[in-house]
Amino acid sequence: MVATHPLKKRLRCGRRGGTLLAVSALFLTVVSILVFTELLELRNEVISLAPFLDASDPDTAPQPARTPPGHLHSYLDCLATRINVDRHTGTERPFPDDDISVPYMVLPVTIEEKLMISLMCNLTVQIRHIVYVQNGAVPSMTAFLGAVTAALNFTQRVRVMHKPGNFGYAAALNMAARDFLKLRFDEAPFFLMANNDVLLPGGMMEKALPLFYNASRAGRGMLDELEAEVAAEPNEHTPQHFRDVPLRSTDGRHVLVTSRLLPDRIRYQPLQQRRTAFAGFYGDLYPDTTDQTAFWAVTRLALEVAGFFDENCYPAYFEDTDLIRRFRLLGFQGLQVPGWEQTPLLHIGGGSRLNVGELFEPQFIKEARAFLKGSSAIINRAYWSRYALMKYGPIEPNDFTLMVEPNEDDGTPLDAFIINERRRCAIEQLEQRLVDRFVADPSTPDSIAHSIIRDAEAARGNPIHSRINGAAYYRNGSTLRLLTDCAAVMGSHAVPGPANSA
Repeated sequence: MVATHPLKKRLRCGRRGGTLLAVSALFLTVVSILVFTELLELRNEVISLAPFLDASDPDTAPQPARTPPGHLHSYLDCLATRINVDRHTGTERPFPDDDISVPYMVLPVTIEEKLMISLMCNLTVQIRHIVYVQNGAVPSMTAFLGAVTAALNFTQRVRVMHKPGNFGYAAALNMAARDFLKLRFDEAPFFLMANNDVLLPGGMMEKALPLFYNASRAGRGMLDELEAEVAAEPNEHTPQHFRDVPLRSTDGRHVLVTSRLLPDRIRYQPLQQRRTAFAGFYGDLYPDTTDQTAFWAVTRLALEVAGFFDENCYPAYFEDTDLIRRFRLLGFQGLQVPGWEQTPLLHIGGGSRLNVGELFEPQFIKEARAFLKGSSAIINRAYWSRYALMKYGPIEPNDFTLMVEPNEDDGTPLDAFIINERRRCAIEQLEQRLVDRFVADPSTPDSIAHSIIRDAEAARGNPIHSRINGAAYYRNGSTLRLLTDCAAVMGSHAVPGPANSA
């Protein structure tokens, strides 16, 4: 068992209000032992994922893959129950017309196949749309998701999104958020996000979901008003320097990323006035009172006006804290569901590290462990903290009582961020270099990895700690600046490969 870095655990998965009672701590200890025991038992069965070409179960509809054995088979049963389909006949069942189902759920994944099984079999409510966003292209996860989509190829209720390389946790959430926002409000009033290393007590979501729906539906009328107002921009509220190239971009193709519906009338208000703009509306939603962002949701209204997760928080951490800070700057409040103080949601910090790759055949193990080592080395550098300092100044990130405007140096509004392409690409290339090193030589000591990182950070022209003037960089002449691939962005500043790092 590998412990979670305490700073990461505090900032990403545990903004707790108050001290849990002793009985709660005892419960968590007992449950943790049971969970770890269950996960470790998965080591005893190796799952072959490919090829699935023969021996189809005669009771199932024709599928391109044979029914997978053991725990993957159980996972598919649990997943089918969650999305309300019969995977043996290849049919979708109608969802009941109630408020006890999740409208949309996204789960970013890299190497946590076993925990995906655990979570899906732990949940007790139906989910209308499940999206897995694969980050990092680790072969074991690619094979696992391939088996899942092959077995459930008759339905769009579960889907997989992916891009090459490690594009970051915030970008993974944003890919799903853009998909979510294409749905009608009635179909998708709130957006639920989850880590796979969580467990919920029975009845928690059945109690929380009606409250989530009520909190989210309250914002529908406001959205209609904002649609009309934003359509008429630019107007007298728009600063002159943002009129020729409007500060609005939601498609994920540009370095500029903004909300869809925060009007300039509110965007450029003084802080104290803006803090009341959405008073009375909910933004962040939690199924208990621990307000953990390992399992939480945001309302449609809040996402439409506060904007997307800041992808400069790369590769992970602080993206959730940043979004919640923006909620509070707009007046949104958080919703916590009481009644679970003795048995709160359980987050298994660092759970994805348990026996990486051992659920699968040996050819997958080396790549999965190499990705874990390389990505962990980068995450432990806490590049997010330097970006947070640039964005907000020297504040305590989780102190939401301290209201500080972001981006005060260049005037970029709070719902917008401009992706620092060179910085992100430099970190991504450095991580990939470490992963490649661990694949080639799994015994590479940590001291060598740390040396590679320090040398890259100290290299002349290194952009890892660089900053940009977003208000100037977002445009390319009279148009929005398009995102480009890392090879074009970095040019001669690419992080040196292994051959140059003796």
